[in-house]
Amino acid sequence: HIEVALPDISAREKIISLHLENKPHDKLNLKDIARKTAYFSGAKLENLINEAAIIAAKDNSTLLRQDHINRAYSIVLAGHEKKERSHYLEEDKLLTSYHEAGHALVSIFKTPEDKVSKITIIPTTKGAGGYTLTIPKDSSYQRLDYLKNRIMVLLGGRAAEEIIFGVDKISTGAQGDLSQTTEIAMSMIAEYGMGKT
Repeated sequence: HIEVALPDISAREKIISLHLENKPHDKLNLKDIARKTAYFSGAKLENLINEAAIIAAKDNSTLLRQDHINRAYSIVLAGHEKKERSHYLEEDKLLTSYHEAGHALVSIFKTPEDKVSKITIIPTTKGAGGYTLTIPKDSSYQRLDYLKNRIMVLLGGRAAEEIIFGVDKISTGAQGDLSQTTEIAMSMIAEYGMGKT
């Protein structure tokens, strides 16, 4: 089978432009959209534009606008916001707030090249209690120090829970973060040869 690399920023801009051809749209900054979509495949870019068009239609807008793209970006990465949220306990909202703040703070200090673009405690249909979105630097390679720092960012939410509430009050909210951390660590050792020998 033939493996196709993910598109770089220039290719992403062209793919986005292609998918916007038949969709009436406001003047959009395609370069900015391409920059924010690092590591998106062509199919994911198509999904982004289609989601934005759906949002525009629901808004009864004749033009696809930047705010539609922004909302679609969150949906593509994290899922739709859950509509019914009245049953969420205040203590869960507080825990989620500290958890997401932990991710954001560690990201600002350990991976400043990855811009924090959104932090929310609104749960999504993909199971997240909240999320922190960052825009990663568009790079062909990821260095060892960056991968270690990414792991720290992923564990920042759990660390914040432990610092604020104590070790006996940590939650299951870090499940996805721990899965991603394990995946990165395994790849570092088994695929990238970054383990100590």
